[in-house]
Amino acid sequence: MKTVGRHFEDHQRSQTCSAERTQVDHKLVTVYAECLCYLHQTIEQHGSFTVIQSLKGGVLKCLVRWADRMEEYIKDNQLFAMANSSSNHFEFLLKDIIKYTTHHSVCAVLSRAMRESEDAYVQVSGTMLDAHYSQFQETIHERLSIWRQWDQLGRNCCANAECPLPVYTPRLGTVKRTPMFRCSGCELTLYCSKSCQKASWNTGHRDVCRTMRKNRFDEDGWPKSDYFFDSRDRLYRDWFILEHIGKYRITFLSKQKRFRSEHRSIPANEPVVSVLDFTTFPLGDPPWSFCNIDTQAVPKAREQAPDADWDVLLDEAKKRNGKDPLVMAIIPVAGDYHHYYWVGFGRQQSN
Repeated sequence: MKTVGRHFEDHQRSQTCSAERTQVDHKLVTVYAECLCYLHQTIEQHGSFTVIQSLKGGVLKCLVRWADRMEEYIKDNQLFAMANSSSNHFEFLLKDIIKYTTHHSVCAVLSRAMRESEDAYVQVSGTMLDAHYSQFQETIHERLSIWRQWDQLGRNCCANAECPLPVYTPRLGTVKRTPMFRCSGCELTLYCSKSCQKASWNTGHRDVCRTMRKNRFDEDGWPKSDYFFDSRDRLYRDWFILEHIGKYRITFLSKQKRFRSEHRSIPANEPVVSVLDFTTFPLGDPPWSFCNIDTQAVPKAREQAPDADWDVLLDEAKKRNGKDPLVMAIIPVAGDYHHYYWVGFGRQQSN
C-alpha cells in the first residue's frame, strides 16, 4: 500500500501524456483498493498479529495520507463500484484496529503509529476520511489512555507463580523495573529471570509449552485463542474487562431491570447475564462506542461460552442477589466467530 501510494503521487506529478497517465493511475487505484480488501481479510484470518505488523509497517499513516487523494481520483473518474468498496474497507480497517486495542501488544505499537497518522492527517470536509477519522481518533485516544493507566501500575507479568518480585512496581516509584523475556518455545510466556523460568518449567510449563507448540490450531483450522495472548496480554485483557465492568455497572443493572420487564417468564431468583461485547458496534450516529452492552438469558450465554464454570457462577450470582451483575465479556481474537469469552463479576463494590 505504501509503495502504491508513492507511485500514485509520483505519477500525478509527472508530465506523462493524459491517456497514458489515466491508464496507469486507474491501475494504481485498483491495486490500492485491492490492498485494502486484502488487509482487512488478513486481519480477519490472523487477528492481532496482522494488526501489529501493519502498524509497525506504517499502514495507518498510509491510510490517512492517501485516502483523500484516492477518493478524489475515484470520484473524478466515476468509478462508483470501486468507491463503495474502498469506503467500506477503509471503515472496516479503522474498526479492525480499534477492536484489537483490547490487546496490550497492539496498544504498545499503536501509540507511535497514531502520532504518525495525526501528523499526516489533513482535514477535508465531506470526504471518506473526514467522516471516520475524528471518531476513530477519539476512540483510540481513550483506549491508549486506559493502556497507559495500566502501564503506570507496573504490573509484574512474570509467569512464575512464585516470582519474588512485587506484583506491582508503579512507574513513579523508585524501584527500577525488571525487563521481561519470552520463553523461546511457546513465545507467549514472559519471565523476569532465568531462575523464574526454570522454576516455572519444572512446575508445569514444560508440558504446557510442548502442548501449545503442537496444538496451535483448533479442529476448524483457526489458531487457538490462547495463541493470540502472551502472559502480559492476558493480564491486561482481564484488567481491561474489570475496568469496563466498573465503568458500566449502573448501565448493566439498568439494562437487566429492563430485560426482566420484557421477559417476565424469567423467575425473579434466576440470574440474567450482562454482555460487554468488544467485537460488534451498535448502529447509529457517531461517535462510535466500540463496545456493545446487552443483556441475555442464561441459556443463550451458556451456548456462547460453554467452557465457563456456569454452575459456580450462577450460585455466586444468586448470593449477590443482583447487586453485582454477572457479566460475559467478548474479546476479538480472529474472524467474526472466533472470540475469547470471559465470564465473571467486577471488583467488589464497597457499598
